[in-house]
Amino acid sequence: MGTVGVAGGYEQALEFNREQVTLAHNWRAPFGVVESTLSRNYTEKLGRIVPALVPVTGGQARAIETTSIIFDTKMYAQWRNHTYTVGGQYWDAEMIDGVAPSPFTFEQWALFVEDEWRLTDSFAVTMGLRYDEHSTFGDHLSPRIYGVWNATDQWTVKGGVSSGYKAPRVEQLTPGINGFGGQGRIPLIGSPGLTPETSVSTELAVFYDNNADLRASVTLFHNSFEDKIATGVPVANCTAGITRAVYDAGTYPKTGCVDVGFYPTVATFGQSINIDEAETQGVEVSARWRFAPDWSLQGNYTYTDSEQKSGGSVGQPLTDTPEHMLNANLRWNPTDRASLWLRGEYRSERYRGAGAAFDAWGDYKAYE
Repeated sequence: MGTVGVAGGYEQALEFNREQVTLAHNWRAPFGVVESTLSRNYTEKLGRIVPALVPVTGGQARAIETTSIIFDTKMYAQWRNHTYTVGGQYWDAEMIDGVAPSPFTFEQWALFVEDEWRLTDSFAVTMGLRYDEHSTFGDHLSPRIYGVWNATDQWTVKGGVSSGYKAPRVEQLTPGINGFGGQGRIPLIGSPGLTPETSVSTELAVFYDNNADLRASVTLFHNSFEDKIATGVPVANCTAGITRAVYDAGTYPKTGCVDVGFYPTVATFGQSINIDEAETQGVEVSARWRFAPDWSLQGNYTYTDSEQKSGGSVGQPLTDTPEHMLNANLRWNPTDRASLWLRGEYRSERYRGAGAAFDAWGDYKAYE
């Protein structure tokens, strides 16, 4: 949690409320199986305060609410050695934040088709295509192809190429302040010029399972991004350090800075940007070992090499992308109804961009 009080924007306690209503229908038709769901999700966060750096409203309760209506439907069908999946999704979302002048809204719908073609008893290829239509950014096609080879009862090889599409969050596009970072001390502003992020991902993985007490895998991956959405360099605030009279008169410099209102105590704003080209590549190793009837040890390690291929930070790693990540979990299940576990995480240093602060917690996080 962030800093308690008006300075940081948090009350002594946080409360999260969630309401979800779902209507589901399954139909076993002569031509296949149709599964459909209609859901409405409402979430509310209580215990946030508008930080003191916001004029007029600073110190008041900060409403944070989200409402989503999602309709999903898909049909499975088989023909010879093919398994087909055809479906669609509609998503209507709204977010209300007490620091924003108006709600954030968007609509998105998608259609997709997938075919799993079993060429032999041990080898199958899956081909898919997804079409997205976004209320702000229009349409996009995302193809994918993936292969699975069950070499033996213990060894499996998987690999493929897929394309990705990620639209900016609605609050990232809205002009003006849309939230706060740095434990309530850094206002975040929208970037109306943001465009969707697209990517092409390639991976090759080998899995081992002795069908008893040990499972392990090694995955090689490479991701190529265009218009990667990332945290940008903080931008100067035009109204920093001026008086209300100067602001009302408009006699302050407005070049090389951003003016989103009267915020005299704020030096810079955080923002999101598009990186024209970027790449990540690396390897992930994971394993689970049940070394005793009631004991198990599970962990994974990921090495990631990232690089920005364009922009002002060309040659630098991607922001918030650690080179090394390690997770481990030790679990004891003395009975069917009781379990104890110890979990730890490690994240190496990561590039935060010029002028950005590092996480106050450092590289280690532990849980008991």
